Amino acid sequence: LDPARPAAMDSLPLTAQFEQKLKELKALQAGVQKHYVNREQIMTQLNENEGVLKEFGLLEGDAQIFKLVGPVLVKQDLDDSKGNVEKRITYIKGQLEDVEKLIKEGEEAVGKKQEEAAALQNRYNEQQAQAQQA
Repeated sequence: LDPARPAAMDSLPLTAQFEQKLKELKALQAGVQKHYVNREQIMTQLNENEGVLKEFGLLEGDAQIFKLVGPVLVKQDLDDSKGNVEKRITYIKGQLEDVEKLIKEGEEAVGKKQEEAAALQNRYNEQQAQAQQA
């Protein structure tokens, strides 16, 4: 017996097992797709913050920086603003690494589930061929 396959799955007809694998596969694919969308959002945030940091580099040392806090513009120090954006970029890069890991794990799970579904389909085809020969 295959420990990865529950015993209950063996008692189901191959078509039902195959349909179950397909449902599981679709669910895994949907999860991976959500991670892709999340990665795109994180990449957008990263690009925006890197653009802000680049613009900070173009400013003179005596430039005035303002931050919108609610309805009020609050004056900020250039070095503080740069530091805040650099910290944000570091945090966003960490988020990006996390979602990349989730994508990789999800894609591996999808690949495994596709192999399982293909194996079930092969078993079904073999049974059909044997039934036709009998």
